[in-house]
Amino acid sequence: MAKVLDETPALINEMDLQISQMTFSFLSQITALHPSLIDKPLPRLLEACVLLLQSSLLQGATLAAALNFIEAIVFANIPRKPSFEVWMIVLQELLDHLTAPVYDHPVLHRQAYRSISACTAAVAWSFGQPERCRGLAVKLTEQLMSDSTPDGVRLFSLLSVGELGCKCPNVYEGFFPMPEELLLKAFNSTSQEVKTAASYALGRLAIGNLEKYLPFLLEQINSQPRRQYLLLHSLKEVIGSESGDLRAVEIFRPRIEQIWPVLAVHATAPEEGTRNVVAECLGKLCLVHPEQLLSRLKVIRLPNKFKERTAVDDLLHSSIADFLKTVNDSDLNVRRVALVAFNSAAHNKPRLIRDLLDILLPSLYGETVVRKELVREVEMGPFKHTVDDGIDLRKAAFEWY
Repeated sequence: MAKVLDETPALINEMDLQISQMTFSFLSQITALHPSLIDKPLPRLLEACVLLLQSSLLQGATLAAALNFIEAIVFANIPRKPSFEVWMIVLQELLDHLTAPVYDHPVLHRQAYRSISACTAAVAWSFGQPERCRGLAVKLTEQLMSDSTPDGVRLFSLLSVGELGCKCPNVYEGFFPMPEELLLKAFNSTSQEVKTAASYALGRLAIGNLEKYLPFLLEQINSQPRRQYLLLHSLKEVIGSESGDLRAVEIFRPRIEQIWPVLAVHATAPEEGTRNVVAECLGKLCLVHPEQLLSRLKVIRLPNKFKERTAVDDLLHSSIADFLKTVNDSDLNVRRVALVAFNSAAHNKPRLIRDLLDILLPSLYGETVVRKELVREVEMGPFKHTVDDGIDLRKAAFEWY
């Protein structure tokens, strides 16, 4: 077994994330059951893990497996590991090791900041030291409030505030300044990276304490139109996280009635980006309770308005025929979105559309033809420019081939 473990650090890299995931799962089991075997290769394993955390490709199941391995290290009684009395020092050393890329490198990919912040929160939670978690929260807050903080460290701090709130929600009880206010303040940044990180972090923060932060998030969506796009992305993170876990779904399901009316109202937002995020949120929400919510989605679709019909962009199952029939709609934008939904179903769940092909194919073939009524000539000074309003529709139609 020792020889096998000596080979595992080389298997942890971004070239094959599936192998990396299986390696982390294997190491987690070994660490939990036979911690003495991990003692020798541990430095090399941590080095490989730190390198992988900097990858732009690390996410999903592989990231979850990496976090499980780090948590297993913290929990395990590994030989030569310091005793409980000095775990605070060990925690700081482990955090320093894992977060070194943030402070040593001027620029990392934004996914790397997410991975490292998730790892930071996992380590803090695993040690089970509330005072240490609170100390970490204070340090992150200081970094956010300082004007001299580098952009990379600021991104890491924002994301870590959210991840810490997700893993250790009690750490922010009576905390000042309140984490949600710190994240909302970051929405005013001139950096799109900072605003995106703050939006994601607010969603992660809400996941840790739905009772407190979900009503706050919904109230902000309704009262802050200028921040609506970022806030909806936060809500999408909440919905997406809860819809993938059966236990979380049961906790989350009673809150659907709070969320649905807010999304239904903003399905008519004037900005296309906002409408698209609302569509994604509606789709993810329907996965939580499809029997109840798909029928409501049809009600949103019925009015003859393009803004309301973009909700078909993300959806689904037994009701898909009703949505795909909009390929014959009079509005070009509605037809384009319907074609995008058709392409998504064709690539991901072809069985959903197999029985509809006889009905839909004539319309799809028809959309590949250049229509003269959609071609117009625009004068730009002394020049004349031909504009084809149907080109996006034809592109979408050709994609399904």
